[in-house]
Amino acid sequence: VHARHVANYLKDRPLALRFLDQGIDAELPPIERAVVDVSAKLTHDPESLTGADLQPLKDLGLSDIEILDILNYTAFFANANRLMLTLGEPAPQAKLR
Repeated sequence: VHARHVANYLKDRPLALRFLDQGIDAELPPIERAVVDVSAKLTHDPESLTGADLQPLKDLGLSDIEILDILNYTAFFANANRLMLTLGEPAPQAKLR
């Protein structure tokens, strides 16, 4: 699935496209910025993540369960991406005749 197709399913397609075009440094609304920041840190340096890194999410009104969801999804996709980098992209199998 191409990343631009994912943007079609999001509630704010222009925001998703800007994020895809500009990367993690894109100008984002406060909640999205906080999610991207904590997700980037968890992905790049998980051992350094502290409670202080979660405070911006709490300050924006996210519950502990919502923050846990963000962390779980981030960790899952970071792991899946690392696995795909190791395995490579699947090649179509030759048709049997």
